[in-house]
Amino acid sequence: MWDWGSYSPMAGSIDKGFKRLRNSAVLATASSAISAALFPLERVMGRLSAGLLAELLVLVGLITVAGLVALVLSLASWIYKVLGWSDMCRSRLRRFYCITRLAVLVGPIVAVALIMGGVAVLSLELLAKGGTPSLVLRNYRGGAPAGLFLAGLLLLASANVIEGVAILDLGLLTRAKLLVAGSITYLLSTGLSPVAMLLGRLEGLSNLVSIVAYTLLAVGFHKTRWEGEAHEAE
Repeated sequence: MWDWGSYSPMAGSIDKGFKRLRNSAVLATASSAISAALFPLERVMGRLSAGLLAELLVLVGLITVAGLVALVLSLASWIYKVLGWSDMCRSRLRRFYCITRLAVLVGPIVAVALIMGGVAVLSLELLAKGGTPSLVLRNYRGGAPAGLFLAGLLLLASANVIEGVAILDLGLLTRAKLLVAGSITYLLSTGLSPVAMLLGRLEGLSNLVSIVAYTLLAVGFHKTRWEGEAHEAE
């Protein structure tokens, strides 16, 4: 239970951080669920023939709208995540939480810029030389497009690993089993996601692990309370 007698500005920042991180996890769960639902739809679209033009257009529209909703949810989740770790940093509970704030703020921005840069370079190569994307990637393995793409994925994964470790630390500090389980699952998802993206396989498993991780974190942050002196003494 919450110890109101030990309430302080530090406890207030931690409480606000927990709430914002909970909101971030809830939004991320919804975004991951939509992505998981889109995965089989994209495969169905690939099997539709040109004669089923109406069905194809409806499916494309549905995937586009759902994809935009997932993107908006992901962006909102990221904003709550940055705000949540800013609160945790402000509490001065751990200096590492300030590093986490910087990682979750800067990491995704730079990572997306690198990935988009790789896509742009690859697109220019396709226009200049022709051929399929897979052929261009084979010819430029270790070159600019693949290098930018891999650098973006590694940077994004690194930011997620830092956050996962910070959540694990929070779970151990507050003795919150759901946060510990959620952080471990989140770290597993962090390793699985880039592998699935690069291999073009395991997307379904990656989405499922992400949903489980974010669900555990959402419930964990919702139930976890800061107990003032009892936790500060550790």
